[in-house]
Amino acid sequence: MVLCRTDFTAILGNFFWTMRYMGLIFFAPVIASLLTLEFSFASGFASIGLMVVLTSHFMRSRMKTTTGGTLRHAMMTVVLVWVVMSILGAIPFVLYMNLPWIDALFESVSAWTTTGFTVIADVESAPMTMLLWRSLMQWLGGIGLVVAVLTGMLSMGGSLYIAEAREERLRPNIMNTAKSLWWIYLSYTVLGVVLLMIAGMPFFDSVNHSMTSLATGGMSVKNGSIGAYDNVFIEIVVMFLMMLGGISFLSHYRLLRGERSKFIRDSQLKGMIIVLVLSCLLVSPWLDLRYSAFHSISAITSTGFGTQEIAGWNALPVFVIMIIMLIGGSSGSTASGIKIFRIGVMLKSFYWNLRKISTPHIVLIKKFGMQKFSDDAIKSILIFIMLYLIFIAAGIGVLVSQGYPLEESMFDVVSAQGNMGLSVGLANIDMTFIGKLMLIINMLAGRLEIWSVLVFVSALLTRR
Repeated sequence: MVLCRTDFTAILGNFFWTMRYMGLIFFAPVIASLLTLEFSFASGFASIGLMVVLTSHFMRSRMKTTTGGTLRHAMMTVVLVWVVMSILGAIPFVLYMNLPWIDALFESVSAWTTTGFTVIADVESAPMTMLLWRSLMQWLGGIGLVVAVLTGMLSMGGSLYIAEAREERLRPNIMNTAKSLWWIYLSYTVLGVVLLMIAGMPFFDSVNHSMTSLATGGMSVKNGSIGAYDNVFIEIVVMFLMMLGGISFLSHYRLLRGERSKFIRDSQLKGMIIVLVLSCLLVSPWLDLRYSAFHSISAITSTGFGTQEIAGWNALPVFVIMIIMLIGGSSGSTASGIKIFRIGVMLKSFYWNLRKISTPHIVLIKKFGMQKFSDDAIKSILIFIMLYLIFIAAGIGVLVSQGYPLEESMFDVVSAQGNMGLSVGLANIDMTFIGKLMLIINMLAGRLEIWSVLVFVSALLTRR
C-alpha cells in the first residue's frame, strides 16, 4: 500500500484533470447572483472558479502522464476531489455568512454528501445565492462529483465511476452511462420544479426543493423544512421525488425505455416498498399516515426532509426511523445507507448457511433478485456492512465522549453516515469542534462507501 512516485503522478494527474472541470461549478452561483440581483456574490465565486480552473490547468500541463491508473489510484483521486471540493465549497460560507471555518466546512460537507445537516440557524434570512449554492452542491453531490465530469473522461472513467461508489452501467461504456444519467437527472429535476409549482410552492423554493429532493439531500430554504408549507399536495410531490431519487438509475432507464416488467421486478424496489409498509404500520400508533409515510420515505431514501420535530417523538418511532436510515435506498441511486441489496444479500446468506448446515451436499445457486453472487462477493458485502457499523460505533463513541447522551448520539451518527440529515438536536452550530469533525468523517465515509476512504487513509499512514 506504499505509494511511489509513479502512484503520486497518476493520482495527481487524474486529480488536476478532474478539478479543471470542477472549477466550472463555481460559475453557476455567479449567474444566480446576477439573476437574484445579489451582485456582491459574483466576484467571490468567480475568483474561486478561476483559481481552481487555472491552477489545475497549469499543474496538469506540467505533468507528463496522461489520465489513467489502477482502481487504487481512482479511489485516492476521488477522495482527494471530495475533500478539496468540500474545503472550496466552504469558502463562500466564510466570506458571505461569516461562519467559522469548522462550521463552514460542516455545511459544505453536509451539502456535497447530500446529508442535509445545517449549522445555519435561520436559513430563511440567508441570501438567495447562498441557498442556491447549497442546493446546487447537493444536486451535484447526489449524482456524484466525478459523474458530473465523466462525460468528458475516457481512460480513467470506469475506475473513477466505481471508486465513487457506483457500479451499475446503463449502457456499455462509462461515457454513455454518464450521459444517460444526466438526461434522466435533468429531466426529473425539471419535472419536479413544475409539479411543486402546481402544488403551490413558489418558483425559487421549487427549484431548490426539486434539486435537493432528487439528490435525496434534504436541505431546505425553510427553517421548518417541508413542514413549513403545511400543504399535503406539496408533501405528496416531495415524496414522489424522494422515491425517484431512492430508486436506482438502472431501473429508471429500463422504465423510460418501456421495460416496465423489469422495473416492476426490481428486487430493490420491492425491498423498499416492504420496508416502507412495515415502517408505517409500526409507527402508525403514534403518527398519522401523512406523517409516518413522509418520514419513512425521507428516511429510506436518505433525504432528511421533515414535517415534524423528531425530538418530541415517542422512542419507538425514533428507533424505527433510525433502523430505516441504516438500511438506506437502492444501489445505483442518489440514496445512501448500507443499501437494500446488501441487506437482502445479508439476510439471504443466513438462509443459505442454514441450508448448507442442514443439507451439506446441496448445491445452492445464490441469487438476490436476478443477480447471482459468488462466495467472495457475499464475503465482501458482509465485510462492508461490518466496516459500516464500526464507523458508526466510532462516531457514537466520540460523541458520547463529548458528553452527548447515547440515544441522541446513535441517531445523529447513523443519520450522518447514512447521509440522511434528520437530527434529534445534536447536529447544530453549538456542537463541539470534535463532534462536528467526527460527523464530517462519518458523512464522507458514508457517501464514498468506506473503501475509498480506508484506501486513502491507509496510503497516507503507510511508511516506506
